[in-house]
Amino acid sequence: FWASLMKAVRLVGTEEEQGLMYGFYFACNGIFKAIVAWLCLKAYNAQPDLASGYKSAVLVSSLAMIVAGVLVALIMKNVKARETAEEDKFHWSMVLDLLKKPTVWICSIVIFCGYGLYSCSSYFTPYLTSVHGLDVSTSAGIAIIRNYGFFLLAPLGGLLADKVFKNTAKWMAFGLLVLAVLFGGVLLLPKGISSTGAVIYTLFPGAMCLISYGTVFSIMSGAGVSRAQTGTAIGIASIIGYLPDMFYSTMFGSWLDKNGPAGGYPMIFGFLTATAVLGAVLSFWLYKHNQKNAPLAEQ
Repeated sequence: FWASLMKAVRLVGTEEEQGLMYGFYFACNGIFKAIVAWLCLKAYNAQPDLASGYKSAVLVSSLAMIVAGVLVALIMKNVKARETAEEDKFHWSMVLDLLKKPTVWICSIVIFCGYGLYSCSSYFTPYLTSVHGLDVSTSAGIAIIRNYGFFLLAPLGGLLADKVFKNTAKWMAFGLLVLAVLFGGVLLLPKGISSTGAVIYTLFPGAMCLISYGTVFSIMSGAGVSRAQTGTAIGIASIIGYLPDMFYSTMFGSWLDKNGPAGGYPMIFGFLTATAVLGAVLSFWLYKHNQKNAPLAEQ
């Protein structure tokens, strides 16, 4: 359902507020993910044994999906009415048309970079324990802030994209460049830095990862992808965009096994720095491409 969900987010807002729409989506996503996870845990703990607890947790998850489905049916029916024209219906020719667009491939790689950085911010948790000696429980608490609390910052990225930079590609170029500096800064942290100082520093790239990732899919609106094509385009982009889940963990784990924490983490954060630079360069190219072709689109 991912592609249709991302298309629905785009349909809710105008083309001038796409960053904010996606930012609010990811903020609400984080809030309700935390709520459902908490309810599942309460249901699990309320049962006398593991099997009963597991069944209760699954039941809570199922009920949450039913509620979500009912809400979609009620709230999205007015949005659906906007897409009744024949030209807005899906045709297989859309796929070939989108595959021919270089901007779709560029967007896909930018999403790959943005998601890869966001998903790998979780590596700060073992990094803090194994390199800076932070105890496991404190590091886990920081991870909760990083994984859930920072979702509330996603609308900030949307506001910056829409109101300040007035272009998601331009905003992504800036945001990813900042991330390149922040991830690169991890490599320069002095060996004698306190664990508290290391924790405080790692919160900055963690926050920036989510502020940037929360708006990354709105980049489609400025890449020559119509609303009718959004679901198909995001389906294509997601194949590339979520590839980090396929090999990053294995690759990073191999580096840590071969080089240990002292050698492995510099390789990981160096790789992520290069990823951010690549994403920034491609986002800037997309921004300039959009500027160049905007007058032609208006004719």
